[in-house]
Amino acid sequence: MKKIFKRVKIGTIKKKVFEFIKSKLLLNIVLVLFGTLLASLSLQIFLIPNKIIDGGVTGIALLIDYVTPGIAWLSFPVLIIILNLPFLYLGYKNMGKIFLALSMLAIFSLSLMQLIFLDYNLYLDDPLLAAIFGGIILGVGVGLIMKNNGSVDGLDILSMYISKSMPFSVGEIILAIDIVIFIVAAFVLGIEQSMYSIITYFIVSKTIDVVMQGLDETKVVIIVSNKSEKIKNKIICQLNRGVTVLKGKGGFTEDEKEILYVVVSRLEIMTLKEIIHINDPMAFVTLIDTSEVRGGQINEKINCKVSTHTHSA
Repeated sequence: MKKIFKRVKIGTIKKKVFEFIKSKLLLNIVLVLFGTLLASLSLQIFLIPNKIIDGGVTGIALLIDYVTPGIAWLSFPVLIIILNLPFLYLGYKNMGKIFLALSMLAIFSLSLMQLIFLDYNLYLDDPLLAAIFGGIILGVGVGLIMKNNGSVDGLDILSMYISKSMPFSVGEIILAIDIVIFIVAAFVLGIEQSMYSIITYFIVSKTIDVVMQGLDETKVVIIVSNKSEKIKNKIICQLNRGVTVLKGKGGFTEDEKEILYVVVSRLEIMTLKEIIHINDPMAFVTLIDTSEVRGGQINEKINCKVSTHTHSA
C-alpha cells in the first residue's frame, strides 16, 4: 500500500514539475534573471566606474553609494533591497502574487549579481560612451524584467499608487521624482556627471519602450471616403489585411458615410496611401501610431474579382 502511495505521489510531483516547465511562468523567471544579469553588467561595467546614475530607486541607491564609499550597509547591493522593500507591498496589492514574486526575484538577484561582479569593471575614458552603451544594456535588462511581469524600481509602483488619488499621470509623477534626483546629482556629483546621467536615463527609457513594444512599428489608419467599397476591396486583395467598416455621419453635411479602420506595418503605408489616392484623392485619412497588434491578417485564400484598372475622373 505504501509503495502504491509513493508511486502515486511521485507521479503527481512529476506531473506538476512537467506542467511548470511547460508553463509561461518558467519562461518569465528565466527572462527576468537574464534581464537582471544585463542590468547588473551595465551598472558594474559602464555606469558605476564613471559615477553615472539612472532615475528611480536605482538612481537614489547609486547616489547614496557614491557619497558614502566604504560603508557596507549603504552600498548599492544593500540599498537596492532596502529602498525597494516598502514598495513591494503596494505592488502585491495592485498587481498580485506573481508580480511580487518576480519583482523580489529581480531585486534580490540584482543585489547578489552586483556582489559577484564587484571587482569586474571596464573603465572607459569616455563617459559619453559609457552613458550610451550602459543605457542601452540597462534598458534591455530592465525592459525584459518589466515585460515578464517584474520590476526593480519601487518608484514606478509608488507612482501608480499616487496617480490614483492625484490629478497626475504615472509618467508625470516619475518624471518629477527623476528631475529631483538629477538636480541633487548635479550638486553631489557635479553638473557633467548629472548631464551624462540624464543621457543614460533617456536612453534607458527609449530602450525599455523598444523591448516592451518591439521594433515592428504599426499604424492605425482611419479612412473616410465616398468610395470606401473600392478602397476596402483593394486593401483586402493587395495588402491581405482585414478591414473594419464603421458607420459614421458627417458633422457638417450630415451624410451617412462608411469609415474604414485598418492596421498596417510601416512597409505597407506607402502602398496603402497609393491605393487611397488612386481610388479617392479627396479621402480623409488619419494615421495613428500603435503597438502590440495581434491578428488582422487574412489567412484564407481570397478570390479577388475586383478590377485592377482604375480610371481617374
